[in-house]
Amino acid sequence: MRTKSPKQNRKSFLKWFNDGTKNKTSWEWMELIIIPLSIAFIVGAIEILNSLRQQKLELEISNYQGALSQQIKQQETLEKYLEKMTDLLINHQLLTTERHEILSVAQGLTFTALTGLDSSNKKFLLRFLYESQLIGYPNSKKCTAQIIKLNRADLKNIDIGDLNWQCVNLLGADLRGANLKNTILSYSDLRYTNLSNADLSNAQLENAQLDKIVFCNTTMPDSTKSKQSCK
Repeated sequence: MRTKSPKQNRKSFLKWFNDGTKNKTSWEWMELIIIPLSIAFIVGAIEILNSLRQQKLELEISNYQGALSQQIKQQETLEKYLEKMTDLLINHQLLTTERHEILSVAQGLTFTALTGLDSSNKKFLLRFLYESQLIGYPNSKKCTAQIIKLNRADLKNIDIGDLNWQCVNLLGADLRGANLKNTILSYSDLRYTNLSNADLSNAQLENAQLDKIVFCNTTMPDSTKSKQSCK
């Protein structure tokens, strides 16, 4: 059998190609070239999309785990604080003691806990202090003495609206952005507090001490905005 030369092979290939393509329609050309390319593009796009979705899912899981870890840490901080303060109240007579070291420990525990808590957990801490009669409390016709001082305490954005907090002592506290809407604060000490951007709508302030308060952009009890300069 005679072997064809390379030149003859090229001619045979060109003849086969021309015979196979000269009568093809545009749709047949699409089937040959464009459709396979489109399929390849779609497959590639799907792979990229799945990769992006996987990255997004991993990020969401990471963010959720981070938020959950932070929430657990907050709860642990609050629980440890409550345990230690309860011990001081029961075993060391915190409400009546005159021992400076006991009072200093309670003060230090409070400010350390406040530093590590968000505004929602600070609310629980503050309620504990008030209901334990450590930051003032109505007793017959007078207010009890303040045991824990909150001067310069960071209570920004805390939500203590709709509460009955007569006689509470918040002297010097940072209450910027706090919600005090409908809160009963009669006979309370709010001197030197910073109430910038706080909401005092319908708050009851009868006989409260209100000297030297910062009322920058504060919503007042009558629901009007304060006119105090923010400088």
